[in-house]
Amino acid sequence: MTAFSLGTIDFNTGVADADGIVWYGYVDGWDAMSHEIEEIFRPAQHGGILTSNLYSPKGMTVYGTAVGVNSTDYYLAKNKILTETNVLTQFGTPELFLEVTEEVDRRMSILRTGYQAECVETLHLQFEMTIRADDPFKYTTAPDTLVTSGVAANGGNTTTYPTWTSSGAGIPVLGLGSRTVQGLSSIPSGTVIDFGRMTVLDGTVNYFGNMDPASDFFGLAPGNNTLTSTGVAGTWSWRDAWL
Repeated sequence: MTAFSLGTIDFNTGVADADGIVWYGYVDGWDAMSHEIEEIFRPAQHGGILTSNLYSPKGMTVYGTAVGVNSTDYYLAKNKILTETNVLTQFGTPELFLEVTEEVDRRMSILRTGYQAECVETLHLQFEMTIRADDPFKYTTAPDTLVTSGVAANGGNTTTYPTWTSSGAGIPVLGLGSRTVQGLSSIPSGTVIDFGRMTVLDGTVNYFGNMDPASDFFGLAPGNNTLTSTGVAGTWSWRDAWL
C-alpha cells in the first residue's frame, strides 16, 4: 500500500502513533483530473467551439482504518481524525495537507467535505472521508528558494506560482522576461508577494494598494525560468507542480 499522510496522521507505515494506534488506508481520486469547459455553438452547423478548458477542483475520498486494542483506542482514533481534518474553508489555519509518497513526495492543500464511520468489534475505526482540493495540482513537499535573481527550475509538468519575500524596505520590481510585478510605493521588510493568490501581505497588513495595478502575476513554466528582482532585496520560493 502507498504511504500517505493526512495532516499529522501517517497511513500504511505499520508503525503505531503516540496513542498506540496503527493507521491504514488509501486515497481514491489522487490521480483523477476533471475539466470545466465552456463552448459556443456554431449557428446552423454541427458541433461547437471550445472556448475554455480548465482543470476543476479535485474531489477525492480517503478510506481508512485505525487499528486499536480496545474501545478507548477507538474513541481516541475517532476524535483524532475528526479534529485533525476539521478544516472546512480555504481560510483554515493551519492548512490541511494530503501528502502521498511517490518517486517525488507530493502534497495538496485540502478541505474536508464529508465523513462517515463505524466501530468494528468495539476496537477499530473504519471511516470514509470526502475531501476537496481547490487547487487541483500536486506540489513537492520541500520548496526551492532563490535569492534576488537567477534561474528558477520548475521540475514538474505544469505551471507553479512563486512567492517573493522582501528582506528590506523599498519598491520592488520583479520580472520574468517581459512580464513584471512592481510596486508604486515602498513596502516594508518581510512583506510576502504571493503570485498565485495575488496578495501582498506583511503579516495581516495588506499592501496590495502599494502595487502597480498593471502588474502581471506570472507563474513558472516547467523547466528553467529566469527571474529578476530589483529595487529591494528579497527571496523567491516555489514548489515544483504536477498534474
